[in-house]
Amino acid sequence: MFLLVALKPFIPILQQPYVFLQHQLKCRQGAQTHLCGEQFHFFKPDISMKKQLLPVYLLLLTAFPLAAQDGWQCGTAPVRLLSDVQKNVVSRGNDDTAALYIPVVIHIVSNDNGMGYFSLSNTIKSLCYLETDFAPYHFNFYLDTIRYLNHSAFNVWDGWGTAMLSVLDSQNVHNRLNLYVVKGSGSSFVVWNDTLDLSVPPLMHHPQQHAVVLAKDHLAPTHSHVIAHEVGHYFGLWHSFNGWDGLYFGDFPAGVPDTLHSTYTYNGVLYDWDIPVERADSVDCAAAADYLCDTPPDYLSFRFACDANQQSIIVQTDPNGMPFRTAGSNFMSYSQISCQSRFSPGQTAWMRAVAEGPRNYLLYDQTPPAPFSPSTWAMLYPPDNETVAASDSIALEWEHAPEADFYLLEFGRKLSNTVYVPLVQRLLPGTTNFKVQVGPNLNYYWKVSAVNKYYPCDVVTDTSFFKTAPTTSIAEPVAQASLLLFPNPTSGRIYWRLPEAEANPENIRVYLYDAQGNLLATRPAPERHSLDVQGLPVGMYMLQVFVGERVYSGRFVKD
Repeated sequence: MFLLVALKPFIPILQQPYVFLQHQLKCRQGAQTHLCGEQFHFFKPDISMKKQLLPVYLLLLTAFPLAAQDGWQCGTAPVRLLSDVQKNVVSRGNDDTAALYIPVVIHIVSNDNGMGYFSLSNTIKSLCYLETDFAPYHFNFYLDTIRYLNHSAFNVWDGWGTAMLSVLDSQNVHNRLNLYVVKGSGSSFVVWNDTLDLSVPPLMHHPQQHAVVLAKDHLAPTHSHVIAHEVGHYFGLWHSFNGWDGLYFGDFPAGVPDTLHSTYTYNGVLYDWDIPVERADSVDCAAAADYLCDTPPDYLSFRFACDANQQSIIVQTDPNGMPFRTAGSNFMSYSQISCQSRFSPGQTAWMRAVAEGPRNYLLYDQTPPAPFSPSTWAMLYPPDNETVAASDSIALEWEHAPEADFYLLEFGRKLSNTVYVPLVQRLLPGTTNFKVQVGPNLNYYWKVSAVNKYYPCDVVTDTSFFKTAPTTSIAEPVAQASLLLFPNPTSGRIYWRLPEAEANPENIRVYLYDAQGNLLATRPAPERHSLDVQGLPVGMYMLQVFVGERVYSGRFVKD
């Protein structure tokens, strides 16, 4: 995965931008680590320039794929406003407990053909997990809206650089925290882009292109803290192991040095700089690693396990020969998800300084929300477990739930007491009815969840069932039969064959599922009885073809 992004930070004396260069790291594999990936480096001014840059605003973009136990990867570009932000942190202390309300727009990305949308219910759960992790620090993330984007290249993180930033520029909603949910390749990261505009402060340059991009594998139903980690970057936090990206402390047989020296040669010019190594006694901690003194040293830039005290099992040794263990409880480390549980007071103060300073455009509405008292409500029509007249469509209706800003509706077929086929999933703002397509003599289920935008964890759900009447006096049970699929495996198009009597495409609908049973696509059967699956990742899939009251099912492998 080669990423190339040109970012232009503002620096008054430099009338040209830094240019980020690509550098592929070597894979390192040992008894306790496995690290492969790429890293961006940026041009550094010469010594005379360095003396004039006060403060220096550094923009970093890193992406470190980690082949670790639970497969998490991360990329970030935290803007370092060291002088301004650190002054703000010192002046405020750690006693600021005023609530901050941050509006969130979630963009669910699929392929160009509309296949692969992330589940709406798991999207709401993921926002709940973010809210839960940040609640002790008085950050409140509320749902502004959920949007859909069909974009194959962005969904798999292809088309980086100008093309990717163009997508963000056109899709981001201004003055919101924009979260993108993508298929990805196992990484989540933060995207930044600044241009050379000296009339505005840093981080305010094109904030519409700032976004958090999250891989589906890092979200609900697992309570992963990856979303909290990436939002921490969005509010300016470094990794706790900053400076050790792509390095392993065991690679220094003579002992860990005081600084980590980084170099890069471009067009025959050598660029180099030193990164201070944080010590176990916290000497010069404000000038090393993540620039915070209440986050202990951390040299582990790969996924690591913790002991019962939430500290790394791996013992490291600092430049003075002092042994220590990394605090795996910190969200900004690369510890296993089960280890992570907190931000430090210094990290909290830093994030608040960024939120109330360079990112204050998010704080346009700080009106405290009304209390939310979850309650049930009645599902009005169709009545639960009743048979309704056969029709092409019916309107599902339910009572308004007090204080609900959205309703999450799921509607589908009930094939048996254990087999449910979702057909429709919608997030509906305010409305209490929705029209769905139905057929005769079939069993259906529908589920409605009341969602308050300020309380994504307090979702109230009710489920109801109904059956449609047959069109004749004699109804046959729903038939299920195997479906002949070929070629199987396939790399491009999958074909199916039905009995001759079932050959009318106007009476057929096709449903495509992944191996976990998630509905990927539904559509009328096209001519030739085939489906283009070239854009699907390698794996097992299930295809169901509904012909009137009969269901034909088959599995195939995409290679």
